[in-house]
Amino acid sequence: KRQLVTNYKKQMEEYQGAREKYRKGSWKKREDYRKSAIIERKKHQQVELEVEKTPFEKYISWCNSLIRVLSRYSSLAAQEPSLDSISPASSVEEPELAEEIDDGQYILLKKNGEGLEHTLGARRPSKKNRRPRKQS
Repeated sequence: KRQLVTNYKKQMEEYQGAREKYRKGSWKKREDYRKSAIIERKKHQQVELEVEKTPFEKYISWCNSLIRVLSRYSSLAAQEPSLDSISPASSVEEPELAEEIDDGQYILLKKNGEGLEHTLGARRPSKKNRRPRKQS
C-alpha cells in the first residue's frame, strides 16, 4: 500500500509540474502577444499622427496668409479715411487684428468693446426662496 501511495504522489508531482510549466508558457505567450499588440498600436498611432500633421500645417499656413491679407486691408482702410468722417478720433490708429507668435502663427486679438461682456447668467434664487410655504 505504501508503494502505491508513493507512486501516486510521484505521479501527482510530475503532473503538477507539467501543468505549472504549461501555465507559465501560456502566460508568457499572452504577455508577449499583449506587448507586441501595444507596440503595434503605438506605431500605428504615430503613423496616423504624422499623416494628419501635414494637412493641419497646410490649413494653418492658409489661415496665416488670410490673416496677413485681411490685416493689410484693415490698415489700408485706416490710412485712407473718407471726407465725411474726418475728425480727430478717426486719425487714431486702429489696433492690430492678430498678434504674431513663433513659426508664423497668429493669435487673434479681442476688439476693445468685447472685453467687458458678462459671461455669467442670471442669479439663481436661494434654496430658501425656492421652497413653497408650509400650509398650516
